[in-house]
Amino acid sequence: MTDEADLEAIQANRCPDCGNHGFIGGPRGGAGQNIYCANPQCRAAFMVAPRGRVMLVQRVGKAQECYYPPQVHILKHGAALCGFMGYRWIDEGPPPELEAVFPSEWPVGHSWIGHNEPLAASTCPQCRKKAAS
Repeated sequence: MTDEADLEAIQANRCPDCGNHGFIGGPRGGAGQNIYCANPQCRAAFMVAPRGRVMLVQRVGKAQECYYPPQVHILKHGAALCGFMGYRWIDEGPPPELEAVFPSEWPVGHSWIGHNEPLAASTCPQCRKKAAS
């Protein structure tokens, strides 16, 4: 169930937990998208729907470290093993609308290596764990 205070804060592009302005885009599918507080000390995670005019909000824990720079991800078939995609702001909102971008357009602080390169070159714990398995 949507908490009205959370909904109002997110519609104002503000984290309900820490008050920081801005979110990092996470995975999306159907009408929903995960968004994460841009403050790496907070990392509050929410699923919002629909992606345009947010009307529903659900808390989904904390964002993984791989969404916060600096990170060197491991790419396989053009995608990071951890699921990081990088996003571009389409509209500042509120709430912001985001679209996934190619690795060459990832935000500053995110880079990659190939899956056949030494695992020690990656700083992303999720990528390293998946590559080792």
